Amino acid sequence: DVIWALSVLGREQPLLKPEPVRLAELLEAVVERMQGLATPRGVRIELARPRSQAHYLLDRMRVEQVLHNLIANAIRFSPPGSAVRIATRAAKNKLTFEVRDEGCGMTPEQAAEAFVKFSSQTGGRGLGLAIAKHIVEAHGGSIRAVSAPGHGSTFSLCLPLADDAGLLQRADRTRAAFRERFWNAAAGCCLD
Repeated sequence: DVIWALSVLGREQPLLKPEPVRLAELLEAVVERMQGLATPRGVRIELARPRSQAHYLLDRMRVEQVLHNLIANAIRFSPPGSAVRIATRAAKNKLTFEVRDEGCGMTPEQAAEAFVKFSSQTGGRGLGLAIAKHIVEAHGGSIRAVSAPGHGSTFSLCLPLADDAGLLQRADRTRAAFRERFWNAAAGCCLD
């Protein structure tokens, strides 16, 4: 698991497999899986279900991975009896996900370092948020944390929607670059 995570961070961009995804289905699946972590800790997950039935072009597995990481962290830092709130907003050219907790919060310095690999100040590996940022940026998006000590944290990720063709082109380029590096490495091994 750690080796895989480091290999993802070592790539310029992770390999994306964009596909049409219905947002409500994606969120409901992630929340259902996260209930097993939330319930024993006495934390509620509140999902503001998206009204739109539209499909969005995303790498479903990677976006689920990002949401899983954000929600798991929110649950981990939330006290019993509190809620983790998940909301989405779709605008003409972007899709925004928000994960908000009622936990202990972070200082501005901690929030700024949250996405740097190996920067965990909680005993974790410090890879999850770095990988999340890498995946979001590969989609052409951005991710940020807003927090204050004693007031919880809100993690927001924005993904562009206007240029589905651009996402497909980025995915094709990363696959092509991976194949080229693989074959160059394989050729180097065979020539020795």
